Amino acid sequence: MSSVYQILFLLENEEALICEVKRTDLVDAPKDKKYHWVFYDKTDSSVQKLSFVSMNSSDDIQERSFKQGELKFNASEGIFEGGDKCFILQNHSGISLSKIVLDKVCCYLDQLC
Repeated sequence: MSSVYQILFLLENEEALICEVKRTDLVDAPKDKKYHWVFYDKTDSSVQKLSFVSMNSSDDIQERSFKQGELKFNASEGIFEGGDKCFILQNHSGISLSKIVLDKVCCYLDQLC
Protein backbone atom coordinates (compact mmCIF):
# COMPACT_ATOMS: atom_id res chain seq x y z
CA MET A 1 0.00 0.00 0.00
CA SER A 2 1.17 3.46 -0.74
CA SER A 3 2.33 5.18 2.43
CA VAL A 4 -0.01 8.01 1.43
CA TYR A 5 -3.10 5.98 2.41
CA GLN A 6 -4.06 4.48 5.75
CA ILE A 7 -7.12 2.26 6.22
CA LEU A 8 -8.94 3.35 9.39
CA PHE A 9 -12.07 1.18 9.25
CA LEU A 10 -12.72 -1.91 7.13
CA LEU A 11 -16.05 -3.73 6.95
CA GLU A 12 -16.81 -6.48 4.45
CA ASN A 13 -18.76 -9.52 3.39
CA GLU A 14 -18.63 -11.78 0.34
CA GLU A 15 -20.28 -9.12 -1.88
CA ALA A 16 -18.95 -5.78 -0.72
CA LEU A 17 -16.33 -3.90 1.21
CA ILE A 18 -16.62 -0.49 2.87
CA CYS A 19 -13.57 1.28 4.23
CA GLU A 20 -12.50 4.64 5.55
CA VAL A 21 -9.20 5.78 4.11
CA LYS A 22 -7.05 8.62 5.41
CA ARG A 23 -4.59 10.50 3.22
CA THR A 24 -1.53 10.94 5.40
CA ASP A 25 0.23 13.40 3.10
CA LEU A 26 -2.38 16.17 3.48
CA VAL A 27 -1.60 17.42 6.97
CA ASP A 28 -3.25 20.87 6.75
CA ALA A 29 -5.99 19.96 4.28
CA PRO A 30 -9.70 20.05 5.17
CA LYS A 31 -11.18 16.80 6.50
CA ASP A 32 -13.14 16.16 3.30
CA LYS A 33 -9.84 15.99 1.39
CA LYS A 34 -8.06 13.81 3.97
CA TYR A 35 -10.76 11.27 4.85
CA HIS A 36 -12.66 9.17 2.31
CA TRP A 37 -15.23 6.41 2.69
CA VAL A 38 -15.18 3.96 -0.21
CA PHE A 39 -17.60 1.24 -1.30
CA TYR A 40 -16.00 -1.64 -3.24
CA ASP A 41 -18.40 -3.97 -5.03
CA LYS A 42 -16.77 -7.41 -5.16
CA THR A 43 -19.18 -8.69 -7.82
CA ASP A 44 -17.90 -6.31 -10.51
CA SER A 45 -14.74 -4.83 -8.87
CA SER A 46 -16.17 -1.32 -9.03
CA VAL A 47 -15.19 1.41 -6.58
CA GLN A 48 -17.44 4.26 -5.48
CA LYS A 49 -16.76 7.09 -3.06
CA LEU A 50 -19.47 7.44 -0.44
CA SER A 51 -20.54 11.06 0.06
CA PHE A 52 -20.13 11.70 3.79
CA VAL A 53 -22.95 13.61 5.51
CA SER A 54 -22.52 13.09 9.26
CA MET A 55 -21.25 10.80 12.00
CA ASN A 56 -22.24 9.78 15.50
CA SER A 57 -20.54 7.47 17.96
CA SER A 58 -20.97 6.03 21.39
CA ASP A 59 -18.86 3.58 23.37
CA ASP A 60 -20.28 0.64 21.41
CA ILE A 61 -21.75 1.87 18.11
CA GLN A 62 -20.33 3.97 15.29
CA GLU A 63 -22.76 5.55 12.83
CA ARG A 64 -22.00 7.18 9.49
CA SER A 65 -24.52 8.82 7.20
CA PHE A 66 -23.80 9.14 3.49
CA LYS A 67 -25.91 10.38 0.60
CA GLN A 68 -25.93 6.74 -0.56
CA GLY A 69 -27.08 5.25 2.76
CA GLU A 70 -26.42 4.60 6.44
CA LEU A 71 -23.63 2.57 8.04
CA LYS A 72 -23.80 1.36 11.65
CA PHE A 73 -21.09 -0.80 13.14
CA ASN A 74 -19.43 -2.00 16.32
CA ALA A 75 -16.14 -3.81 16.98
CA SER A 76 -17.32 -7.04 15.34
CA GLU A 77 -20.01 -6.30 12.72
CA GLY A 78 -21.97 -3.68 10.88
CA ILE A 79 -24.86 -3.01 8.54
CA PHE A 80 -25.05 -0.75 5.52
CA GLU A 81 -28.48 0.24 4.23
CA GLY A 82 -28.83 2.31 1.11
CA GLY A 83 -31.51 2.46 -1.53
CA ASP A 84 -32.59 -1.10 -2.21
CA LYS A 85 -29.35 -2.58 -0.83
CA CYS A 86 -28.68 -3.90 2.65
CA PHE A 87 -25.38 -5.51 3.60
CA ILE A 88 -24.48 -7.28 6.82
CA LEU A 89 -20.72 -6.78 7.23
CA GLN A 90 -17.94 -8.11 9.43
CA ASN A 91 -15.65 -5.52 10.99
CA HIS A 92 -12.15 -6.37 9.77
CA SER A 93 -10.52 -3.12 10.89
CA GLY A 94 -6.86 -3.78 11.53
CA ILE A 95 -6.70 -6.52 8.87
CA SER A 96 -4.91 -5.71 5.62
CA LEU A 97 -6.77 -5.51 2.35
CA SER A 98 -5.70 -7.80 -0.47
CA LYS A 99 -3.18 -6.16 -2.77
CA ILE A 100 -5.61 -6.26 -5.72
CA VAL A 101 -8.39 -4.46 -3.83
CA LEU A 102 -5.98 -2.05 -2.17
CA ASP A 103 -4.48 -1.10 -5.53
CA LYS A 104 -7.96 -0.50 -6.99
CA VAL A 105 -8.99 1.68 -4.04
CA CYS A 106 -5.72 3.69 -4.09
CA CYS A 107 -5.89 4.20 -7.88
CA TYR A 108 -9.49 5.35 -7.57
CA LEU A 109 -8.62 7.85 -4.83
CA ASP A 110 -5.58 9.07 -6.78
CA GLN A 111 -7.91 9.93 -9.68
CA LEU A 112 -10.09 12.05 -7.39
CA CYS A 113 -7.22 14.36 -6.45
